[in-house]
Amino acid sequence: MSLPRNSKRKIIAVTKLLEEDYLNKRIPDNEYEERAVKIRRALAQEGLEVGIAYATEHMPGDVQYLTGYDPHLENVALLVTPDRIIALGGAEGEKMFEDSARFGEWRNLTLFEIPFQDYGRHEILEPSRNPEGCSGHDTE
Repeated sequence: MSLPRNSKRKIIAVTKLLEEDYLNKRIPDNEYEERAVKIRRALAQEGLEVGIAYATEHMPGDVQYLTGYDPHLENVALLVTPDRIIALGGAEGEKMFEDSARFGEWRNLTLFEIPFQDYGRHEILEPSRNPEGCSGHDTE
């Protein structure tokens, strides 16, 4: 029994797809910068200076889209400012962000720590209602 001509084409196409080395395919680094530019432009059009994204290990969403980082342990917040992208998470995620993120920078935040973990000598940002020197506007 022979296959219809259409089926043979589909099998060849699928075989070619399977032969490609998908593990070595990566989004180019400059794509993350382009994504950040688009987000910053959209924020500016809305009159906003900062955008916030949030991710969990189950829903990496916009954090992964903008940085390439897929959180595995702790929740992560992402601040998109006019000149920086800052991921905020517990100290457990710092090394993973360093190893896997393609764009942005990391800051440790106590709010996202795993309870009762000893984080050693990591610098941890404590949440504050009125951070000293933070008026919401640049003073320069």
